[in-house]
Amino acid sequence: MLHNNKINSWYWLVILAFFHALTTADLCADTGYSEVARLQTLAAAGDLQALYNLSWYHLHGDANLPGGRAKGVELLHQAAVGGLPQAQFSLSWFYQRGDILAHSPDIATQWLRRAAEQGYADAQYSLSWWLRDGILVNRDAVEAFRWMRLAALQDHADACHALGWAYYRGEGIAANTTEAFAWFARGGELGHVDSQAIVGAAYLRGEGVGQDLVQAYRWLDHAASGGHEKARHTRDSLKTKLSPTQLDRVKRGAPDP
Repeated sequence: MLHNNKINSWYWLVILAFFHALTTADLCADTGYSEVARLQTLAAAGDLQALYNLSWYHLHGDANLPGGRAKGVELLHQAAVGGLPQAQFSLSWFYQRGDILAHSPDIATQWLRRAAEQGYADAQYSLSWWLRDGILVNRDAVEAFRWMRLAALQDHADACHALGWAYYRGEGIAANTTEAFAWFARGGELGHVDSQAIVGAAYLRGEGVGQDLVQAYRWLDHAASGGHEKARHTRDSLKTKLSPTQLDRVKRGAPDP
């Protein structure tokens, strides 16, 4: 089974995928039809996104819909078989979790791979740490790195952060601190707080990049603003060591010469 932090991480990826699908669906209030009725019409015509969205209402929404959860699983399966990667990813989760569907590591892995092979970044990232940690599959650091990189190339913030660690530790690839820094920086640019803290520390020590105390302060400040306590302490300590000129550069966004 997955560790609790991994379960929570994957759970929220699935929930966010459903939420995104529902919030981007067009509402048709002007026609007098409810969103569910609209989706039912589209689903009956074979619209994969409608099948997926409608499955949410059955699985997590209105318990009074005809068919209940069983209908939701049926709709989700139809969307997955039809090739919708979000549905394949979600179906993999349910087979892994074993509450709505019977627990099946093999089927869970098959659906996750199908979604990943279609380029779905959340699935690629999830598959990468399954392979890295030996979750339901045999450990394979090289394959884990490959999937992690594919997700990172799509600006998946968690994958960028994980790829930074893979390069730093030499997991599935030769260790390379310069590449590690570059991917941590990309994760930081995408808002990953832990990546921001690491980039700040790298600038502070000159590891994988030239030492730059102004940039160190700026990145640590970003991480601290995101709730990273260690970054906050390091930033506050660094501030006492910066010259008035350096503090002015921080305010103006200029690099340390």
